[in-house]
Amino acid sequence: MTLFARLILGGAVTLPLIAAVPAVAGLSGNYTVTFYDGPGHEKNSSICVTFTNTGNILGFPDSGTWVEYEDSGVGGNFVVDGNKLRWYGTAGSEVLNFYNTIKDDVPGTGGYDAWAESAPPITPYGDGITKMKAGCKTPSHSH
Repeated sequence: MTLFARLILGGAVTLPLIAAVPAVAGLSGNYTVTFYDGPGHEKNSSICVTFTNTGNILGFPDSGTWVEYEDSGVGGNFVVDGNKLRWYGTAGSEVLNFYNTIKDDVPGTGGYDAWAESAPPITPYGDGITKMKAGCKTPSHSH
């Protein structure tokens, strides 16, 4: 008997349960990050950053890991909190923190600080603004 006939005749229909694969929504993919350094915001460099959404950082559902495309030793974690992307990590003995404002689901302008953890008292050796665009251009060099 066909499924349609069973429904019309009131017969019991047993359908297999399909396991739903949870979709990980939120920030992910490749982004070009351009750095503008110091108080004059002079353009320095651009890098390609890959964000992977895992949803498991500090209880933030839109969170995960990031890594620089050219140097997998540069990376860390990120969280999206409202319209703010906060991402932080390390590059050797450097400590990095970034933030960007999200508009229309795309990170845009923000800022960064780079710290040398081995030189107390900790003072930044790099500071400035960043601009992010979805997709990557050919990365120039690591920042």
